[in-house]
Amino acid sequence: MTTPPDWKQWVRDYFRDPVSAWGDIRERQVVKLESVISIALKRHGLSRDSFVESLIAAVQQRAPDQTLPVYLVNLGGCGSHWVSRMMAQSAGLMDAGEVYLPQRQYAELRTQDREQAARMMDATELAHGLLYGLDPADFASARMVNSAHGCEKISFYRWLRPDAKVIHLVRDPRDRTMSVSFRKAEYRAYEATGLDDFEYMLSKARRSQSYWDRYSGLRHKADVQVSYEDFRKRGPDTLRNMLAAIGLEISTEVAADVSHRNSPEFLRSTEGMSAERGNLDQGGVAKSWRDMEPNYRRSMHAVMARAISGQGYALCDCFPQSPAPTAAAPPGLPQVLAKLPDEVVSRYDVKSAAEDGWHPLKDRGELEPGDRVRLVLRNGDMALPGGDALRPWITDLCAAGLAKFGDEPLALLGRLERVVNLDLACSGVRCAPSATQLPSLARTNTSGLPEALGVPGEIRDFQ
Repeated sequence: MTTPPDWKQWVRDYFRDPVSAWGDIRERQVVKLESVISIALKRHGLSRDSFVESLIAAVQQRAPDQTLPVYLVNLGGCGSHWVSRMMAQSAGLMDAGEVYLPQRQYAELRTQDREQAARMMDATELAHGLLYGLDPADFASARMVNSAHGCEKISFYRWLRPDAKVIHLVRDPRDRTMSVSFRKAEYRAYEATGLDDFEYMLSKARRSQSYWDRYSGLRHKADVQVSYEDFRKRGPDTLRNMLAAIGLEISTEVAADVSHRNSPEFLRSTEGMSAERGNLDQGGVAKSWRDMEPNYRRSMHAVMARAISGQGYALCDCFPQSPAPTAAAPPGLPQVLAKLPDEVVSRYDVKSAAEDGWHPLKDRGELEPGDRVRLVLRNGDMALPGGDALRPWITDLCAAGLAKFGDEPLALLGRLERVVNLDLACSGVRCAPSATQLPSLARTNTSGLPEALGVPGEIRDFQ
């Protein structure tokens, strides 16, 4: 009698005694895995031993080129359960939810034979699929969607299964932070239990930023990137295009039907109340970041400026109300404003004395001498946009999160004699200018600069 391959024994040991692998019966993943196994055994009438042997038999049968998983990589709160459920309903994939191994085992598996390691992971993903309706009879042919969080796993997935597809799901970091801070209250039982609401939100905001920094630094990124907002605004097209990018075709009718049945509006309706809701509204509907108190909005902006702009989302109006600049801008509109390069300027906003809020400056000719002009820069090859003719018009300048906006470009901007608000959060500037350099300056956001690393406590009031 021959000795079974290592992967088979690993599967037996892991599913018979998850605590040995994770080290603590209270570990969240142990609790989750035991729940998966318990529900699956009851649903399918299996003993634990027969369940484990069914896994092993199926993994031996599976054709690697037909059963390669899809990895939906994201950070918690981006909507991965929602998206993976739509993938399963529309394209014949099997939703495994979030499948994790103990952290040390990702490194340990890379020291083993790759085929052996792939079989271990395959068995783990198949087992989790039982919780979401997978039948053991379908083990041999199921193609799984694993939505485990963490972009750092991409390199592991690339090594484990070079031909598998990886999708990166993003969401506006502010909404993602709000969702995990105020919609999923049970997570606070596992982490940061002593923090008040503001500090807890701030810890989630820092995680949003650090996640984006890690993903930006990856040498090999995902095959496809999609956003939560695209699914909300253009659900059927986004679903079809995403699946097509990984080699799966669905009809427009299927895409429309699945998107409708999974829309929050349908699930919250009387008709949709009996449908599978996932973790929609778990703990209550979280407020939008736009509806939060100013100190929350400004703090999220300060902490996550790089992540917000790096993922293509517009930065918010981060400053509190300030008095209008006393010096009037010169009459007439410099023609140079019409020629500013897109790689430098993200947008112009204008606010007249009679207006409460900003609006995009569409017609350059609409500017009047008393108007305030906000210039939001993007992280292009930084040069002074507009030269001397531009400076007198700018009252609010946002360069938050721009690594290439450093001391030299700031010096080139010279004396912005009307500037009231200057936002340099997490930019490449080492030291913000003083009030003597910019005499109209009322507020400066310097959080994340070397002189003010992190987010100071005063950020609550943004003084």
